[in-house]
Amino acid sequence: MAVIKIEGSFAGHMNIRPAKLANEQCDTPAGIRIRLAGWGYNELMVLPEELHEIEQYIIDNERCYKEWGGDITSR
Repeated sequence: MAVIKIEGSFAGHMNIRPAKLANEQCDTPAGIRIRLAGWGYNELMVLPEELHEIEQYIIDNERCYKEWGGDITSR
């Protein structure tokens, strides 16, 4: 998966399709199961070379604040 910005339209291909990204009006309720992918640090604080994927649940802002602390936004 990659995020690219293009000017104009994109016709796509059978193996390449655009993915919709959430906008500011998106309000996903807590408890929804989602799939995340990325190359971020793992639990050993190592950056992997291959793309990793996990399934997780959306949590509400109150729980997020308790678990992560600090300032969070409403979005």
